[in-house]
Amino acid sequence: MKKALAVFGILSVASFIISGIFIATSLSALAKLDKAKITNQPQRSQVYGADGSMIGSFFVQNREAVPINYVPRYMRDAVVAVEDRRFYIHHGVDIEAISRAFVQNIAKRRVAEGGSTITQQYVKNTIIGNEVSLTRKLKEAYLAIEIERRYSKRQILEAYINTVYFGHGAYGVEAAAETYFGKRVQDLTLAEAALVAGLPKSPQGFSPYDSPVESKHRQELVLDKMVQEKYITKAQAESAKAQQLAYKPLETDDPNNKIAPYFIEYVKQELLKKYGKQKVFSGGLKIYTTLDMRMQKTADNIVKTTLNEEGDPTASIVAIDPKTGYVKAMVGGRDFKTLKYNLATQGRRQPGSAFKVFVLIAALEKGVSPQTVFNGSSPVRIKVTDPVIDPNTDIWTVNNAEGSAYGPISILEATVKSVNAVFAQLIMKIGPPSVVDVAKRMGIETKIEPFPAIAIGGLTTGVSPLEMASAIGTLATGGEHAKVIAVTKILDRDGTVILEEKPTRTRAIDAKIAGQTTQILSDVVKKGTGRRADIGRPVAGKTGTAENYQDAWFVGYTPDLAAVVWMGFPEAQVQMRTVHGSPGYGGIIPAGMWGDFMREALKDVPPHDFPPFTPPKTEVPKEQQKNTPPPRSSTTAPPPTTTAPTMTAPTTTAPPTTAPPTTAAPPTTAAPPPPPTTQPPPPPPPTAPPPPPPTNPPPPTNPPPTTHGGRSG
Repeated sequence: MKKALAVFGILSVASFIISGIFIATSLSALAKLDKAKITNQPQRSQVYGADGSMIGSFFVQNREAVPINYVPRYMRDAVVAVEDRRFYIHHGVDIEAISRAFVQNIAKRRVAEGGSTITQQYVKNTIIGNEVSLTRKLKEAYLAIEIERRYSKRQILEAYINTVYFGHGAYGVEAAAETYFGKRVQDLTLAEAALVAGLPKSPQGFSPYDSPVESKHRQELVLDKMVQEKYITKAQAESAKAQQLAYKPLETDDPNNKIAPYFIEYVKQELLKKYGKQKVFSGGLKIYTTLDMRMQKTADNIVKTTLNEEGDPTASIVAIDPKTGYVKAMVGGRDFKTLKYNLATQGRRQPGSAFKVFVLIAALEKGVSPQTVFNGSSPVRIKVTDPVIDPNTDIWTVNNAEGSAYGPISILEATVKSVNAVFAQLIMKIGPPSVVDVAKRMGIETKIEPFPAIAIGGLTTGVSPLEMASAIGTLATGGEHAKVIAVTKILDRDGTVILEEKPTRTRAIDAKIAGQTTQILSDVVKKGTGRRADIGRPVAGKTGTAENYQDAWFVGYTPDLAAVVWMGFPEAQVQMRTVHGSPGYGGIIPAGMWGDFMREALKDVPPHDFPPFTPPKTEVPKEQQKNTPPPRSSTTAPPPTTTAPTMTAPTTTAPPTTAPPTTAAPPTTAAPPPPPTTQPPPPPPPTAPPPPPPTNPPPPTNPPPTTHGGRSG
């Protein structure tokens, strides 16, 4: 008797301990449920364009929770009829259903029917997982009963239909409606709702894409059960069975590949820095952006149709509203599926002569007149101490494009013709730190080392198209830089505003300096290297071509829009000596693409003039008058006839007074104006260009700065 009592005691204690552990773990799971609440499951975050249309989403599980009253009554009834017909009667566990399932499974010698309630399925899907064990089933039953005690049937059904998996990446009825029928759940017909309701039991086995016959049989079964439960009439069921369903084509790729993938990727990366993965991918955020869908489609189309031949380079286009800083369009490459690296924001490329804009502004700020004359002969050799140029010599040798020589030439004309030799001498006069300061104030965020080579685009790291678009837009507003904004507002899942961005502009350069720069850059488009960007309205801009034709740019603006086009290969070191039969100058294909984009982007915007700018009537310094360049031939742009503003005369040694050499100007400056077509025929390539100087193979995203200077095209 004592032994029996001892055994009983031990068993009782063990049972007590086991029960305690079971209850403790169950309560722990229940506490987890209470903390999150049953309707607070991970939800996708949605991204919207400026017009309010959804353009993308971020998620781990593709889910958008919707209130129960948003779901059609027949959708709710279909789920209950096929999944748990006694849902409104039981208290979390249905003993009758369990018994019925047990008998059916024994009779058929297989698992032919389940006994779990909707509440139990919710517990399994969201709290304890689907481990096959008696302990898990007991815990599931216990938690289901507790949930029924704490929440109403309406709340439980809402939680279930928003979390259950419907196949093909869709969690919840809203995502399922979009995935299979391309519509909101509230717009589903009875026939469509019945098909969706039948999917959770076997999402792949009943998929209309993978198993169309089985899917149809399952839909009809759901409708029959709805008739049995008196949710619909037999006539309604038969009508629904006869309806021909139109399924949305199945998406096998990331939906973000469809519209503005590079822009959406940029937004995602910026939000991850600020909010982290959990909130971005599961927080159910509503993200409102600045993207203009019409401009974006235009930019995409221009890149794809212009560079459409095998072996072509890729391109990036970034457009910004200079008044607000809003990013209106962004293309980071030809095909996001094959290259997810965003060249618009992540690519740091050599800007070539496009960087001369900052040198020009720095010189104007220091009082250097644009009429100041320098020696434009090529090559020019300058004594410097610059390890970036060449650590083995103190002589900086700078060539103009294809060795072109100009003799005495003003800064203004050297800008229009993009003469490297002049800008190399100019930066030595004003000092590289002043150029770095201007670039930073105008919006260049990449660290720029203050070496002389930056005058012609020889940077240690390079700049991105987004940075250049932001910076060049500063001139469109008369010298005020607008902070770049891609996201204007974010709401959390409860509709609370957690971020709201308002346009902010700060004075970067003096308005008179900005106006003077715009006047000079307008001449670049009217009669210089950027003539292919002439779109018949006020435009200013600058071309840029890096050494060995590895990067080609056009950066430009109107009073209403700033845009940048970059062309090159992702590998960075690939030369573009011939693209569609023309040299890879920034003044050819990139300038043409820029013109095509801006012409379409601004077609509904009336032309606006830049703010008027009248330079003071002062003469060129006397010591420079004798070096004023003689008139050019009719094939090149004449020097300006306006007088120079009052500025301090340079103190450098005056350039030679001999007449300029007779070497022909580079093709991009002497080419005739293009005809008014979307893609003008390129000018003939230069005759027998000299071979490029040898360089070390550059890394993929950080090519080395130029040794002899960027191209001028």
